[in-house]
Amino acid sequence: MPIFKLKLQQTYFKQGFFNVVVDYDRYVRKTDGPICLRLGRTGTEIEAKINRNVNNNGTARILGGVALRTWFQGGKRRS
Repeated sequence: MPIFKLKLQQTYFKQGFFNVVVDYDRYVRKTDGPICLRLGRTGTEIEAKINRNVNNNGTARILGGVALRTWFQGGKRRS
C-alpha cells in the first residue's frame, strides 16, 4: 500500500478532503466513485469518494467529509 506525506492545506483541514499528489496518483483508481480510506498507518477506515473532475490536471481529489475533517482536526487520535 503506497503511503505519501500530505501537506495539510487550510482548505483540506476545514473541509475534509485532499488532493493526491501527481507522483502518487497512479496508485488511485482512474474512475470516480467510493473508496475505503485508512486514517493513519493503523487507524480507522472510513468511506470516502474519488473525484477526478475538480482538478485541472485530472488527479484525484479524495473527499472524506466529516469523518476526515474530524480526524484532521484532532477529534480522533492519529495512528
